[in-house]
Amino acid sequence: MAKICYDLHIHSCLSPCGDDLMSPNNILNMGMIKGLDYMAVCDHNCTLQQPVLDEVAKTIGMKILYGIEAESKEEVHVLGIFNNLKDNQDFGKYVDDHLPAIPNDENYFGKQEIKNDQDETIATYPKLLLQSLDIGIDELIRMIHQYHGKAILAHIYDKANSITHQLGFIPPSLDYDGVEVKNDEQAKRYHDEYGKDVLIFIDSDAHYLTDISEAVNEMEEKDFKEFFGLW
Repeated sequence: MAKICYDLHIHSCLSPCGDDLMSPNNILNMGMIKGLDYMAVCDHNCTLQQPVLDEVAKTIGMKILYGIEAESKEEVHVLGIFNNLKDNQDFGKYVDDHLPAIPNDENYFGKQEIKNDQDETIATYPKLLLQSLDIGIDELIRMIHQYHGKAILAHIYDKANSITHQLGFIPPSLDYDGVEVKNDEQAKRYHDEYGKDVLIFIDSDAHYLTDISEAVNEMEEKDFKEFFGLW
């Protein structure tokens, strides 16, 4: 049966923690070089780089999904992954409305640059992206679903901004669609501790080009495409 090799958690230079070389062309061409079938860039609390990523992906023949890494008021990171650019952009506007108006200090936090299809900087995002939205995690996930996205709990066993670190556990009532872990050992731990029948993703959370995953994290094509509505 066919497999999909993916990396669905990559940061561009729009994220202040992303390296300056994390431009649309560099990211997507690195994915091509590494043999990935699908990629998603998930910048912190912002989707403004996605239209250019879509344009570049179509030009070079790379398949992408449209992402964001949103932070709830509990400081929990959730990946919102969309198969439709418009839904992603509409959700991004919702997120922007709920992001406090704290200006970014690029000398302290880093630049927040938006690139064009030639990887030239055309704008900077003014509000600090490394902060919590003013909505809780239940509302955040509900809104991802309202905009037809999938809510994947990010890096669930990390010591910062993971649900198990911030809340101590994953609430049984939480309506998430998938979880992200770092390796097979963490995947087994999730099954042992929670056992909820959701898809488990292993992503790079890349902030540098060299960190983007090799073509090693696989999922059955049927499961992947059904989950994201790609059939």
